[in-house]
Amino acid sequence: DGDFSLIVDVHLMHNGALNGIVIFRAPFWGEDKTIILDKESIIDSGNNISIVTLDTTVRRQDIELWWPRGFGKPRLYILEVAYQNLVEEEMSNTVWVQKRIGFRSIRLVTRNEFDNSEHMLPNEGQ
Repeated sequence: DGDFSLIVDVHLMHNGALNGIVIFRAPFWGEDKTIILDKESIIDSGNNISIVTLDTTVRRQDIELWWPRGFGKPRLYILEVAYQNLVEEEMSNTVWVQKRIGFRSIRLVTRNEFDNSEHMLPNEGQ
């Protein structure tokens, strides 16, 4: 099976300019992933809310799939995200948020009524 695409949007509410980093932590990565906040990494959505996006890949071999109730173990992982202010006097103001996430693959198989051939969507990470 293929690897999984993982896209995480972080919405930051703020007054004034952001001067910091966003840290992403999960057990399937060997080390934290960080994004330094600058004009290229932030989308300003107005109303003092900015969006930072992590777009990365999770290797299939590093995770166990999530299964719905009754079909197997519902394996979930803790994804932690933090904003750390880099203004020196505020270094201790790191805020962590945790979310549980799971991974599944989905395949749709249909049969052509006229020649009995199968048509499948690619089995990619969802």
